[in-house]
Amino acid sequence: ASNTNGLDGLNSSCAIIDELAAIRDRDLYDLMKQSMSSRRQPLLLEITTSGFIRNSIFDAQYDYASKVISGAVKDDHFLPLIYEMDDRKEIDDESLWVKANPALGTIKTLASLRGYVQKARVSAPDRASVLVKDFNIIANASQAWLPWDVLNNEVRITGPFPRYAIGGMDAADSVDMNAAVLIGRRADSDEILVKTHVWIPRSKLDATSEATRANPDGAPYALWAERGLVTIVDDVRVNKNVFLDWFKAQRDAGIWPLWIGYDPWHIDDSLLAGFQAEFGEQVMVPVRQGVITLSQPMKELRAELAAHRINYDNNPVMKWCLGNTYVKTDTNGNIQPMKGRETGRIDAFAALLDAYTVYVQHADEYGSWARYESENPTKTEETQ
Repeated sequence: ASNTNGLDGLNSSCAIIDELAAIRDRDLYDLMKQSMSSRRQPLLLEITTSGFIRNSIFDAQYDYASKVISGAVKDDHFLPLIYEMDDRKEIDDESLWVKANPALGTIKTLASLRGYVQKARVSAPDRASVLVKDFNIIANASQAWLPWDVLNNEVRITGPFPRYAIGGMDAADSVDMNAAVLIGRRADSDEILVKTHVWIPRSKLDATSEATRANPDGAPYALWAERGLVTIVDDVRVNKNVFLDWFKAQRDAGIWPLWIGYDPWHIDDSLLAGFQAEFGEQVMVPVRQGVITLSQPMKELRAELAAHRINYDNNPVMKWCLGNTYVKTDTNGNIQPMKGRETGRIDAFAALLDAYTVYVQHADEYGSWARYESENPTKTEETQ
């Protein structure tokens, strides 16, 4: 049952959780596992195809199972069986379909699967569903702006972050997520490095559903906070001065923001004055939120993501926001971001897009700063 409040106190010997990938939080899994602690021979079975929900219990179990299979983790009490394609291009070869469908011809007919694949070749929504449900290829929502293979980049940042960077910030009106980023590029590389931080009010974390005990966003904020990726503010809303404090801390750690892109709708004059006093009169660059300003940078950013040249340090908050991003397109093909669902936060992506928009506007000048850093590795920000 989805209402986990009624499952406390169980002492299960065997539990079967079907379609694990459809569960948004791990509460049900944790309850059933803990209910077996007094049993001598408990058995917990998890059965599922892949799914569209990211940062879920499915992703956690899939990652653990992969480590057990590879030998990176030894666990004699965990038996993983994963049937999947190694590459989405393999669906064009019928002889490889059995890799993800070991009972093909018995449970699922070859003719049915062939029909699904044929339709998927001409229908993007059907293709996403077939890749995930019939071939167990990990993806996000089928109508999202970025498919999983474009947005997923598991490369970590190595070495120091570029000394000169461009900031972006997305502030919330009320109790929602607030996000800030710094992006930077080394002179000898096309890779754009991204540092991200997010703030949420305690009220967001405590706003749990009686039915599922999950926060309404379905995001593991508490786990992200433990990793230092999210700051939970003990208030009903986030004071926007956290942005100034964060950028000052990054500067003190050796990263100087040359420009910071922001949505002028959400930032008042006193905060702007604080930034200008700390970083200079020209540091704050307003980024109007509409197709005129955002369409071309957003299209270019997608190309950078597809080339895996946006290294966001495998940050799960950024990855979640990227997966939640949909697009609104006008009659001229111009685009701007929008949320796919009410609880699908995109704030980290919005901060990244603000920073990237400023990066596009100042590309030549920023390139000069990157070269200066490369040629003067011992200089400090005081040279400004």
